Amino acid sequence: MLPNDFLPPQHFTPPSCLTFPGAHYRSVETIADFFELINPYLGPASRWWFRGEKKVYSAPSLPGFARDYVQTPGGQPPTKDINDLELVEPPGQDATGQPVLLTCLTRQELDVIKCFQNSAPSDEYYEKLVGDDPNHAGWLIFAQHYGMKTRLVDVSTDPLVALYFASDPSSDTDGRVWMYPDPPSIHGIHPPNTMHDAFEPAIADKKGLAFAQNGRLHEYHKSHAGNLLISSTFLFNFEAPNRRVIAQRGKFLWSGSPLHPLTQGGIGVNIPANSKIGIRNALSAMSINEDELFPL
Repeated sequence: MLPNDFLPPQHFTPPSCLTFPGAHYRSVETIADFFELINPYLGPASRWWFRGEKKVYSAPSLPGFARDYVQTPGGQPPTKDINDLELVEPPGQDATGQPVLLTCLTRQELDVIKCFQNSAPSDEYYEKLVGDDPNHAGWLIFAQHYGMKTRLVDVSTDPLVALYFASDPSSDTDGRVWMYPDPPSIHGIHPPNTMHDAFEPAIADKKGLAFAQNGRLHEYHKSHAGNLLISSTFLFNFEAPNRRVIAQRGKFLWSGSPLHPLTQGGIGVNIPANSKIGIRNALSAMSINEDELFPL
């Protein structure tokens, strides 16, 4: 049974769209329109992450892993039972019996990784990153990079890359570019060694976790009940990414709960379906195209 912190929100609240007089959001029809719209948010003192989605989803930036378990507004019923989810390690108890969260990684997420490991494609960078360790945290981005459903969400530092994905003409509906303010980069300097410890920063009770790791949880007295998880969005960061990640200026966002959309502080720009081809052609002239973003 998962703690309440893991359960999906009863009501999804998408990121707000850029608001203008008389409109809930504003559409852009050209690259010039796009930059005119986002330019006021850009500057040396601010940093944004961008994500392009070829459709306007009712629950944007929902991690792929969550889509199997969560009923989104207007979406298909979940294909898996949320009650089947279980933590790799159940919460422990302090000296007074209060719960202390020891991990926020689910067994089902590990199953996704194990399945991927059995058929992982040859990739020089990721093979060097994970080595012979089946528990290396790098397997999470390896699997995400090749389309497996994890709790990670792909983003880019380049708004034009996000615009490329949002203007995908294979979808005949409007697309969206989402902008997210820079979250804490907790893995940039010291990447985690294992998948288990990769998500420790989301556990609110750091002191209790330290007692547990030292085998002294029975001596710990929790000072407050509080939440078990920190709800913030974090940046999952590894150095020296492979060629495709470099080309797309990519990183990955995540939160402690794999069932929550990463919508904290985000804003969005609408890309009309009838403008997608024109935008794609203009992007291609700027070398923002499939050949450049998906190098062999």
